[in-house]
Amino acid sequence: HRGTPMTLFDWVLGVVFLILLILESQADNEQFEFQTEKWRKIKANLPLHGMEKDGFNSAGLWAACRHPNYACEQGMWITFACFSLPLAGMNWSLIGCCLLMSLFTPSAQLSESITARKYPAYKKYCNAKWMFLPFGGSYAVDK
Repeated sequence: HRGTPMTLFDWVLGVVFLILLILESQADNEQFEFQTEKWRKIKANLPLHGMEKDGFNSAGLWAACRHPNYACEQGMWITFACFSLPLAGMNWSLIGCCLLMSLFTPSAQLSESITARKYPAYKKYCNAKWMFLPFGGSYAVDK
């Protein structure tokens, strides 16, 4: 509401949102740099090693979970929806957040099915890492 002062809750949510935005940008940048270098080597007919040979990124934020960029974006939508809770309680904006978040799993599953067909080691990575949460065991890249 107009004229309502910012609370500690608002400031915390703002900081969380900013951190998630930075992490999503970092994950996207890591993926971009990995793919750019991998394809540079492929086009130059240079040998691929480690992750490049596996075909997919499993370092940096990608070592924590399989889709850190999606995880951060979902967190941003949750954080954004939480801004309305103190003033409106449970409200219709939360449904939009949930519906938007429900799109991430099928999208990630489609992407993963394509990746698993192209890169056999991806199944091992999937077994070691959770899709969106930073849990799971370690994944070792073959040198």
